[in-house]
Amino acid sequence: MKRKYVSLILPIIALLLVACYQTPTAPEGSKVTFYLTDKPSVEAEHLYVAIDSISYQIADGEDFTPVSTEATVVDLLELAGDLLPLETELIEGTLTKIRLAVSAATVVTKEGTFECDVPSNKIDVIVPEYEFADELDVVIDFEAGASIHKTGGPSPHYKLRPVVKASVMKPDKRIEIHGMVKDASGTGLAGYIVALFKTEDSSTDTEDILAMTVSHKESGHWSEGEFRLYTIADGSTHAIAVLDAETVEEGTSTELIINAVLDSTSVILDDDVEGIVLTVPTT
Repeated sequence: MKRKYVSLILPIIALLLVACYQTPTAPEGSKVTFYLTDKPSVEAEHLYVAIDSISYQIADGEDFTPVSTEATVVDLLELAGDLLPLETELIEGTLTKIRLAVSAATVVTKEGTFECDVPSNKIDVIVPEYEFADELDVVIDFEAGASIHKTGGPSPHYKLRPVVKASVMKPDKRIEIHGMVKDASGTGLAGYIVALFKTEDSSTDTEDILAMTVSHKESGHWSEGEFRLYTIADGSTHAIAVLDAETVEEGTSTELIINAVLDSTSVILDDDVEGIVLTVPTT
C-alpha cells in the first residue's frame, strides 16, 4: 500500500490559498510535520507560551490522538516569520482539527512582565479542506496581535484569547518572501506590519490580505527591519506592502484596522523572493 504523507507546520502565515483545495477521498495515510510561527503584536515585545502537548482529530472521529507530549516554551513574537518544526506523524484519515494544550503564557511589554490567562488551557485549530498528496505542510498561524487582550486598572491584566488559522500546502509549493522595512535614509525600521495581498494592488481592506508578518527588532537572529513570510507559489502577481495598522477590540474579538498603505511593490509568486525593500516615508 502506498503511503501518503503530510507535513504539518505551525507558523504566523495568514490566509493562504486554500479555496482551490478539495476534500480528499479515502486517503491512505499522511505524514504530518508540525511547525510554529506567528503574526505581529503592536504592543507586546514578547509572548512566551508553554505548549505541553499536541494532538489531532480526524474526520468522523471524536477522540484526539497525541502527537507530542514534550513540553516546549516558545516566544511567538520572536518567531514571527519563521517556521518552527515540532513533530512529524503518520495520520490515517482526513485531518480536521489540531489541539494545543497550553499550561501558561507570559507577555512582556514596556510596562513589565505579566502572566497571561489562557481560558480552558487549550487551543483548537480547524484544518480547512485540502487535496491530498504524498506530502503536505499544514501551516498553523497563531495571530498573537489579535489574541492578547489587556484590561484596564493600575495593574494591567492580560488574557490570551487565541486567534489561530491553519492552511495546507504541498512542500514544493511553499515559498518564502524576504526583505526589509527602511526609512528614506536606509535605516531599518522594526514593528511595522508587512502584508501580502491576494491581487496586484494593495488596499486597506483586511479581507484582501493573503499573508502577514512584522518587521523585527535587531537581535541575534534578525536585522533591524527584517521580515520574512511564507505563502503558496501560484505563478500570479501580488502586491506586498508595509502598513500603518492597529488592532482594535470589538466585543469579544480583536480586529486589525489598516489606516494606510505606506509603500507597496509587486511580486510574482513562482519561486522564493529576496531583496524586497519597503520604504516608510519620513514625516
